Order: sequence, then structure tokens, then C-alpha cells
Amino acid sequence: MNFQHGQTIIWLRWRLACNQINRMSWINRALLYLLIVLSLIIGGSSFIVSLTVGIWILPQAWPDWMVFVWVGMVLAFLGSWMVGVLTDLQRSEPLSLDKFLHLPVSPQGVFCLNYFSSIFSLSLVVFFPMMIGWSFALAWKYQGLLWLGPLLTLAFFMMVTALTYQFRGWLAALMTNKRHKRTILTVITVVVILVSQIPNIVSNTVLRATGKENRQIEMKEKSERRSLDASLAADELQSEVYDKRLLELNRRKSERQQRQFAEKLGWARMANTYFPPLWLAAGMDAAAKNRWTVSLISCLGMVGLGSFGLWRSYQTTLRLFRGGFESRTKKKSSTSPGSSAKPILDYSGLSGSVASAWKPSWLEKSVPGANEHQAAVAWMSFRNLTRAPEAKLALITPIAVVILVGASMLFGNRQPISPYLRPLLGIGICFLAMAGTSQLIQNQFGFDRDGFRALLLAPISERNILIGKNLALAPIAMTLGLTALLIMQFCVPLHWSHFLATVFQLVTMYLVACLVSNLMSIVVPMGVAAGSLKPTNLKFGSVLLQILLFLLAPLGMVPAILPFGIEIWLANDPRWNWLPIYLMGAVFYLVLLAITYRWLIGYQAKLLAERKWRILETITRVSS
Repeated sequence: MNFQHGQTIIWLRWRLACNQINRMSWINRALLYLLIVLSLIIGGSSFIVSLTVGIWILPQAWPDWMVFVWVGMVLAFLGSWMVGVLTDLQRSEPLSLDKFLHLPVSPQGVFCLNYFSSIFSLSLVVFFPMMIGWSFALAWKYQGLLWLGPLLTLAFFMMVTALTYQFRGWLAALMTNKRHKRTILTVITVVVILVSQIPNIVSNTVLRATGKENRQIEMKEKSERRSLDASLAADELQSEVYDKRLLELNRRKSERQQRQFAEKLGWARMANTYFPPLWLAAGMDAAAKNRWTVSLISCLGMVGLGSFGLWRSYQTTLRLFRGGFESRTKKKSSTSPGSSAKPILDYSGLSGSVASAWKPSWLEKSVPGANEHQAAVAWMSFRNLTRAPEAKLALITPIAVVILVGASMLFGNRQPISPYLRPLLGIGICFLAMAGTSQLIQNQFGFDRDGFRALLLAPISERNILIGKNLALAPIAMTLGLTALLIMQFCVPLHWSHFLATVFQLVTMYLVACLVSNLMSIVVPMGVAAGSLKPTNLKFGSVLLQILLFLLAPLGMVPAILPFGIEIWLANDPRWNWLPIYLMGAVFYLVLLAITYRWLIGYQAKLLAERKWRILETITRVSS
């Protein structure tokens, strides 16, 4: 691309931006101009402040704590930068490349202009001048290889912006499929939630134990200091002895603080070595100590990652606009020209290799203890849950809760828990995991939308529909509950009888949830917009009734806990303390509740038969 082409493309980008601003109202235009002015003021102020502070306040010798300063600035920039990226995941190109492919213009020029247009954000305006000014201040103060600091900073920003641009291009390519788009957004939400909780997990696990030990040492030192002061005030110690012991205390405190600082510095330098965004801090530290090889490798590494990201992004962009993601080979249908239709064969009377070649489809698979219709509804609903993005969004909370609680229990500072309270803790953890699926099970028909019409027109009774719906969510709910229970068993072991009783209580809890949720799904159904969890045509009475039924549901578990109270009451009686009363009571209540479930499900099926068309009208009237 020659100079005239480049000048034309830049003019076109400027003209598009001006047209976009001219279409704004005068209020939005004034706010935009105000934001631009404030951004320039913030960027210039951050550069001047960092440069001035670095020149006049830094000590004469390179301090080791400067590593933490760079790590803090890098992490702060990455946090604010990722927030901007996540709020604008589907950012469109300022100049669409497909508009230039038929012109004698190099696509590299358009791509570079789009890349530079994408990097301007409030985070970059604030942090780039600040970090550049700080690097110049360090170079001015300490001289030597630190004059490579501005180059390292530029390489760092190139790496981050290039990899971010590649990430956005990859997402744009994947989101050409609407179903993939919703799934990707769901996965990104889960990842962001889990990643954002990493500092909380670390502070509540690793750092809490270390902090508790340090606090104990500090309290002991303060106690010794107060004892020395009291002895000196009571004339029990001479001033020379007091000064000697006080000097010893101060020496031990100084050595302890130096050890803690050295340990933190070692962890920081290890992170700087293996975490690419922190290569900037590693390069600065190496340049201050005249280790030019490490500093040069850090700079080249960041430039290499940035160049690779730009190259991959350019290739992805070309594939996207040339139709590379849409021209994948599709499977030929059996009725296409040149291929004969596959005959439908009956394998019921065959045996051997021919019969073994037949594999049942999703709807033809069986479920132990369920008839054919119940199994078909269960597999259909389960398949819908695994494919619907809104169902995946609803499962974010319970999965995240199980992971976070499990991490806290596995790596945290475990406090001793009384054996009498551990079974109650197990029930509470199972209830927490079960409550996370309430958003799905309490509105079983709302996620079907138009598919509920096909379910009603099928030759399936309402009773089988309800049982199949309850079976569909059982694998997810049981998996979450058992995972949480096994983590607890590893961290806070239960007695074998109590553990088995809690497993039976988990099944009991799910049956209670099914009975209550069936009633809620029939009486107060809610429509759900596709791809989201936003309920439509929401009514205050329906929400109030849902909350009331949700709060009354735990009352069904009260009889299940009574055997545990009886076991505690008879724990000191040698005639009964050997008997697993809690386990026996949990099994008995589960059997009793299973019989009650089979009896109540018939009445709920009659209620569904009376209200099914009203439910269909409610869940299909979904506003966009």
C-alpha cells in the first residue's frame, strides 16, 4: 500500500468518526467532548506526576520493593483492561475488511488501522502515560540499562493489545454461529467469575494461615515488650538490662520482617519469570542490576508474543471475511443427488454383528426404573439443558459455589468441628448445592418455550411428563451435591453411618425439591427470553408465591433430621449408642417420601392437565 492509499484510508476513518459524532444529540456530543478533554488531562497529569515523583522521591540506590511497584501497576492495568474487553466482547471493526478486498488496497494497511483504532481506551489513556513517565524517571535516576525501560514498557503494551486484538478476532469468528455465541459468552462469564475469586481464595487459604502465624508472633512480641516496660517501671530491671533485652526484641523483629520480605520477593520474582505480563517487572529489575541478557530476553519475549498475536489475528480476519469459517465441509444428506437414501431396517429380529451395529438415539435410551415415555421426556429435557445457553447461565452459580467452598475447605485453615455438628454441616452443604439448581427446577416448562407445545401434543400423559422432567435434572443436582459432600468428607470426615445417611438425605432433599418445584412450575410459570435468564411478563403475585414456596420447602426436611437428634440423645446409653439410628431414620424417611411422591405426582398431573394451555400461553408470550 503506497502513501496515497494510506492517506485515503486514514481520511476515511476520520470521516466515519466525524459522521458518527454528527449523528449524536448535542448532549451526547458535549459529553463525548468532555470525556476526551478529561482523558487528555488525566493522561498528561499521570505522566507528569509519575515523572516528578520518580525523580525527586526515589532513594539513591535501587530498592528491592520496586519489583512490587511494577507488579502492582501491571496487575492494575490488566484488571482495568480486561474489564473493558469483557464489556465490549463483540466490538466491530471500524473499517470492515470485506469492503476493501475488491479494491487495489493492501489488507495489511486496513488491518493495522483497525488495530490501532481498537487500542484506545480509558485504561490505556491513564496507565500508558503513567508507566512511561515512571520508566523515564527510573532511567533518569539510576541511569545505565534502565534507559531500556521505556522500550520495555512499549513492548509490554504491544503484547497486551495485540493478544487482546487476537482474542477479539477469534471470538468474532466463533460468534458467527449464534449458538456458539451464547455458549462462548456463558463460558467467559464462568471464567471471569472464577478468576475474579482467585485473590479471595488465596487470601482466605494460604495468606490467612501465614497471617495468623505472624499475628501470633507480633502479639507475643508486644506482650514481652509490655512485660519489660512493667518490670522497668517497678524497678525490677536495671536500665542496662532493659536496653539490652529491648535491643534483642527489635533485632528479632527486624530479622522476621526481612525474612517475610525476602519470601514475598522470591514469590514475586518467580511470578515475573513464568507469567508473561509480568516480564515487564522482571526486565526492569534485571536492567537495574545490569543483567542485560535477562532484560533483553524479556523485551524480545514480549515483542515476539505481540507479533505472533498480530499475525494470528490477521490470518483469522482474512479467514473470517473470505468465508473460511462458513465453508467447512458439511456431511452429505442421505437424500442428496448422487447418493441413495438409506433404507430403514428393522433390527428387532436380527442378532450378531448386524444387531450390535445399531445404536439407540437420545430419545430411545432407557432410564432405570422409568418407562419408555418417562425416559424419552427425561433425555429430551436433559439434552435441552446441556444445549440451552440460559441453562448454562443458571448453572454458573452452583458450580462456582461448589468450587469456591471446596477450595476454601481444601486449602483453608481448618478449624476443629464437633462430631455432633458435622452431619448438620453436610446437610447444609448439600442444600447449598441443591439450591443453586432451583432456578432451573422451579421453572421447568419456562425453558422449553415453543418446545412445550410439542411436548403437549405428544402421546404422553401429564404424569410421565412431570416424572421425566424431574429425572432430567437429577444427574446435575446429584453430581453437585455428591461433589460437595465428598470434598467435605475429605476435609471434615463424617462417621461412615453419618456419611451414608447424608447421601440418602441428598436424595430426599431432591424429592422434596421436585414436589415443590412441580407445583411452582404449574401454578406460577414464567417465560424466559432465549439466551438469557430474564423472565418476561413478571407479576408481583407470582414472585411472592415463588418466594413463599421456596422458603417453606426446607420444612419437608425437618422430619429427616429428627433421627439424628434421637441418636445424640441416646449417645451416652451403652444399650443404643452402637445403633446407627440416623442412618436407619434417613432410609425410612426416604422410602416414605418416595411413596408420598408417587401418590402426590398423580394430583400434580391432574393440575397440569387443567393448566397446561395456560402455561403454554404464558411461556410462549416472550417479549424480545
